[in-house]
Parts: sequence; C-alpha cells; structure tokens
Amino acid sequence: MSDLGTTLASGMRLLRGLPRLRAEVPQARRSAAAWAADHPELKAELVVDERPGTSVVDFHLLLQDPEGGTVALTTQADDGVPQLIGHSTHRAAGRLVSVDEIHLSAAQALTMIRSLSHRDATPHDEIVDQCLILNEIRHDDTPVGDEELQAAADEFRRRREAELGPAYLAAHPRKFDRVRALWSIGSEQRLADMAGDPMELLGAAFSGPNDEIETTIAERLAFELPEPLRDAEPGDVVGPVAHAGTFLTGVVLGRADASADERTLAAAGRVAFTEWLAERRATASIEWHRS
Repeated sequence: MSDLGTTLASGMRLLRGLPRLRAEVPQARRSAAAWAADHPELKAELVVDERPGTSVVDFHLLLQDPEGGTVALTTQADDGVPQLIGHSTHRAAGRLVSVDEIHLSAAQALTMIRSLSHRDATPHDEIVDQCLILNEIRHDDTPVGDEELQAAADEFRRRREAELGPAYLAAHPRKFDRVRALWSIGSEQRLADMAGDPMELLGAAFSGPNDEIETTIAERLAFELPEPLRDAEPGDVVGPVAHAGTFLTGVVLGRADASADERTLAAAGRVAFTEWLAERRATASIEWHRS
C-alpha cells in the first residue's frame, strides 16, 4: 500500500473510532486535531455533520492530496441510511456554513468539493469562496435552478476574470513582465557562499540533485516568481534572504515588459479575481455552525 494509502486507512480508523454523540464532539475534535498534527502536509479538516432530530452525529475528514485536489473521507451511518439521502429527506437538515444569503449543509459541501479549483487554499476557504460566487449568481436578473448552479458559478468566474483582466493589467503591468531568473533555496551559509558569483548559481542548476540546495532556472511572469525576485532588474543578485521558512539567493537574467497577449490577460484576470474574492470575503457575513 502506498504512503498515501496507509494514511487514508489511518484516517478511516480515526473516523470509525470517534464518539458519535453530540455531547462528545469536543472530544472528537481533539482526537482529530491530534491526528492532523501527525500529518501536517494534509491540512486535515474535521467536518461535524449533525443528524436532524437526534443526538447522533456523523464525521467527514477533508484532506489535501499532496499531488493536488481534496480527498473526503466518510463512514457509512450505523442505521444503513446513506447520509446524503438522510439530509435530503429532512427539511431541517443541519447547516455547515452560512455566507451572506447562502446556507450550506455538510452534505452539500461534500458535493461541492468535487468541483473546487484545488488552488493552494484550505477546503474551508474554497467552500467560502464558492458560496461568495453563488451569492453573486443569486443576485443576477436571470433565475438559476440548483442543478445549474455549479455550471453558472464556473461561467461567472470565467466571465468576471475576463472583465477584470485588461484593467488590472493596465494598472499593474510590472507584475506581468516576463522574467527569466535563476534562484537557489537552501541554508543561509551555503547560499551566502554562492551569492557573489552568479556563474556558481548557474552551475548549480545543471549539476544534478543536491541535498543542500535546490536550484531552479525558469521564465515566468513576475508575480509567479519567488517574492524577493519579482521587482529585481536584469543582473541583480538577491539574497540570501529569508523565504518560505528557508533562505533564497537568485539572479534575474532578463526582463521583458508585459504584453496584453491572451496568456497574460488570463493571468491578470485570475489575480484580479482572487483579490476581488478577498475583498468580498472581508465584508461577508461568514458563520461556521458547530455543535
């Protein structure tokens, strides 16, 4: 069994061993938090699903797959009734989160996870962002049925990014310069030894795997580079500086002004949309419902 498979099996054992009574949820959360601390790379989130009209609860464990995406672990209810059916037949199904006028149950959230964008965010943040988009759709003039909401949300995202991209690019052109750069990540002392000689950095890029440093040479849009290099000019040597829990040294090899081509406009739209979502999130009413 793969390492991930072993971890998933461990997660299932955790779920099966959690106390199922509403009054024991704090104990279940502590057990889940301890398990999550042993697997920090998965950013585990325990979702408590309250059964309507009963003191019994169900649990779902949301995990970030290291290779991308989100994995949802759940166990079959003891009464043999699938949880999605149990929720759909009860009008008072418990809510997981309310974001402005959108009220989401745990079952709906699990269904939503399949269509998340899988960017570098927790499942909680992704669910909130989807709810923010659904709020915007529900305020459109054209009524949208529940079965069409996801397609409408995807279309809203694409349309809004396309609308925001040109103006954002015009306002922040330097973020979208095409930059060719070389950088190494590793210990401060080793990088300090290399920082005065860009040719040594270049040599490290072609010397094969190194246990002490990791070297990358690439052309990217400026905002996609490690932050210390984004505003550097050709020939500038940066670092060593603290970066992402370690240290970075790099050099910019070339920089071309941003152009309004399709790829750049699409990237500007994505950045602008992310900032728009952050602004909406800051002003939204967000309430996670816990027992």
